[in-house]
Amino acid sequence: MEQAVREEKSKLYFRLMLALSGVSYALLLIFHVLRWTIADELTGFIAFFLGFLAYALFYGLLVVSFLYVLFTRSKRVRLRNSIPLIVGLVVLGIALEFPYI
Repeated sequence: MEQAVREEKSKLYFRLMLALSGVSYALLLIFHVLRWTIADELTGFIAFFLGFLAYALFYGLLVVSFLYVLFTRSKRVRLRNSIPLIVGLVVLGIALEFPYI
């Protein structure tokens, strides 16, 4: 009984981490694509703060997903829990490699 509750909690935390990370990564990529449009339509100052918020959310959730993988107790679910971290590192590589999409 307790094992089933623990597995359900693990699945719920994984889905939450995956959803939060997915939103954060999508916001960063959308910001990269629309950076200069935002700067033209609004002002450069607002674009700077929007970029700061996008990057702060991205790096914050990247660190949280790293800690999520690091403190996973079971070895068999560690690979599943590392999916948000792997996707985040791929998005980071895209953001650094193509800064002017």
